[in-house]
Amino acid sequence: MTQKVCLIDGSGYIFRAFYGLPMMTSPSGVPVNAVFGYTNMFLRLTQNIKCDYCLVLFDAKRRNYRNEIFPDYKGTRAEIPEELIPQFPIIREATNALNLNYLEMEGYEADDLIATYARQATEKGMEVVVVSADKDLMQLIRDGVEYYDPMKDKFYGPEDVKEKFGVYPERVVDVQALAGDSIDNVPGVPGIGLKTAAQLINDFGSLEEVLNRASEIKQNKRRETLLANIDNARISLQLVTLKNDVPVEKDITAFSCRAPHLDVLHKFIDDYGFRSLKSRIEKWADERCSALPEDVQNTVFKEVEKHYELVQTEEQLKKWVEKIKQKRLFAFDTETTGFNPVFDKIVGFSLATEESFFCSG
Repeated sequence: MTQKVCLIDGSGYIFRAFYGLPMMTSPSGVPVNAVFGYTNMFLRLTQNIKCDYCLVLFDAKRRNYRNEIFPDYKGTRAEIPEELIPQFPIIREATNALNLNYLEMEGYEADDLIATYARQATEKGMEVVVVSADKDLMQLIRDGVEYYDPMKDKFYGPEDVKEKFGVYPERVVDVQALAGDSIDNVPGVPGIGLKTAAQLINDFGSLEEVLNRASEIKQNKRRETLLANIDNARISLQLVTLKNDVPVEKDITAFSCRAPHLDVLHKFIDDYGFRSLKSRIEKWADERCSALPEDVQNTVFKEVEKHYELVQTEEQLKKWVEKIKQKRLFAFDTETTGFNPVFDKIVGFSLATEESFFCSG
């Protein structure tokens, strides 16, 4: 059976979460709206994608090697909001709490890391799912690589790209180079939008052919503009083309999907005041384990069976008391009917005398 790799645009999640939610603060007063949204997005992801390997990619810094090509790349973007800055390390903490692999590399964008691992995985005969709402990553769609937009809950293929850009994935960068991008401050060719760019690429076959044969274009203004902006178009192509040979240290096979630690997740949501996520966290953890490869899944559940015991008699409880006396260290938690400390009823309790991990609560 073909193995599947899930590559997730973590940086894209962060900004969409921050701008999509009202401001929230943790019990200690730290802004956490982006952290909450980011965590919540991952809780919705498992039910749609089942993978053998999973990796979340982040931008290391705003400036990267593209600024050496074009110093003003992304130069028109506003400064990062003050309320978001302290959330970045907490988002890494959230990723650890979810027990997800993640990576960032100085000098490169998350998109370049995604492109690199997508290439690496397909060369090994694996299937890839790129998870993002960033249109720039649609250039990666091909046999063995699909694109999933979690915001729209939609998988995209080559025909979807053709409908959006007017060209198939392998020519998306040509269209973007001509049209430019005001958000990332990619210059492109002034006056040429996506529709005209797609028409030119379809007529001539590629960006290079458009530039080489610009003198053949009948519309005077379009011809003159292209001839005057050949360098800008070529620079733009370098900016929009994702780098698929980033010198990453680890192979994609180092990022196997891992079982979540429910106790770690509980502590994380308690620390940051995300109690409304508790039931979803437990459901996600259970789904996450079900989505693991069978050999890993079996190992996880065997581990749980080995260490789990349901205590219903006084004699069983006495045995646990003896274990606690011997270990001289234990963890205790109550199980309640809900999340309201005034009205909730205690329906049970749990004890642990050594470290383990769980797949369901």
